[in-house]
Formats: sequence, structure tokens, C-alpha cells
Amino acid sequence: MKNLKIIEEVDVFCEEIAVLINDHVLKADFPMTEDDAWILEELSLRNSISVSPNNFFCLGFDLPESLINMVEDVEDIAVTVVVYRNVDRFSISADNCPLDGSGVGMHINVFLPEDLSDPTVTSLLMKEIVNTVRHEMEHVIQQEFPELVDYLDYHKIDFKIEQIPSHLCLYLVQPSEVSAHVRGYQKTTQGILSFAKVVGNLLEGYVSQGQITKEEKSSVFWCWKDWYDRNTYIDKSESVKCAM
Repeated sequence: MKNLKIIEEVDVFCEEIAVLINDHVLKADFPMTEDDAWILEELSLRNSISVSPNNFFCLGFDLPESLINMVEDVEDIAVTVVVYRNVDRFSISADNCPLDGSGVGMHINVFLPEDLSDPTVTSLLMKEIVNTVRHEMEHVIQQEFPELVDYLDYHKIDFKIEQIPSHLCLYLVQPSEVSAHVRGYQKTTQGILSFAKVVGNLLEGYVSQGQITKEEKSSVFWCWKDWYDRNTYIDKSESVKCAM
């Protein structure tokens, strides 16, 4: 998107969604009941999660006016959320296919540890929900509002590596994923230096888990940084010399 006004409206929209999701998650609203058996069946078809969900809710949101005016038949999105409690560690996964079968929106899985009294956990929860919602919203825009991303710099990817890339590396440098990841982390960081630090830590985690190599980490980082530079207003007083 080149239109800064629309980008700002989408960012605000995503934050409003994230705040409501975060509130329902922390309050443990909408516990699973016998009537939610269809959810378990749908989840079993999508993934191999071994733990049972504790909460499920579905939210609907009217899109920002600037988006509604662009496409006649898309006015709102659905957001379905499943919460798994008392797991070993906090994490979030998501895709852009709502669990209730709605055509436009996203589905989010939230995995929470037993103890939520630590303020660092609740702070991380909100930040990751914002990141996730903005990431998936970018995929919605790619699919439903293609004219917003119909320009060279959006799809151009600067990725170079000498070895055959791993599966995760190839996923992280797909044009649609580069933009979605950058928009998500851009929304939860303050400027390029903060963005570089957070992304560097993310990729280092993949290295420590053996999912990508050090060389792939560097290539993915500079690929994302290049996209950030070409598609984001940057404070010229900030610079990134090395995040490795």
C-alpha cells in the first residue's frame, strides 16, 4: 500500500480488533460447551494439536470506510479465536481462514501458560495479538483489495543465498509473507532499530531450533529490512549497521 492514510486506518482497525480479543482471552470469556463439538471437528481437520481448547469466540468487524469504498461485496470480516490454557509456554498461531466458514477474515489460536500473573506475559500477549492481527489483515488485503498492493516495490523481494534454502526460509521470503511479517512487526515496534532487534531475535530463535541456518537468518533479515525500507517512511536519523 502506498496510501499512508489507508495504512494508518488499517493499523488502527487492527489494534481495535486486538484489544477486544485480548480482553476476552484474559477474562476467559466464552468457555467451550457441548454445543461447540463442531469446533473440535473443524480443528482436527486443520491441525494436530494434542491439547483440548478451553474457550472459543467469533467476532465480526466492519472494515474501515476507505476499504469498503473500494470493493462492493466486502464490508466486514470475521475473526474466530480458540484459546488453549495451561500449556507449557505461551504462543500464537493464525491463518486467514475463519473457523466458522466466513469468506473473509482470520482464525487465531492462543496458547497460554497456567500462570498469567506475570505482567510480562500479559504484555507479550497483547503485543503478539496485535502483530498477528496485522499480519493476517495484510493477507486479507492481498486477496480482497489487490489494487492496494499492485505496485512493484510491494512484490519485489531482494533475497540472495548460496545454498539450497530450508522450507522455513523459503516460506519467510515469499512475497506475500515478507509484506505480512513486516507489517505485523512494524505495528508492534517503534522505528527501524526496534524492528531490527525484534526480528533479529525472532530469526535467531529459528536458528537455535535448527529450522534455519545462520546464513539463512542473515538473508531473511536483510530481505525483510529491504522491503521495510522501500515500503515504509523511515526516520533518516536511524540506521541499521548489523543485526546479526
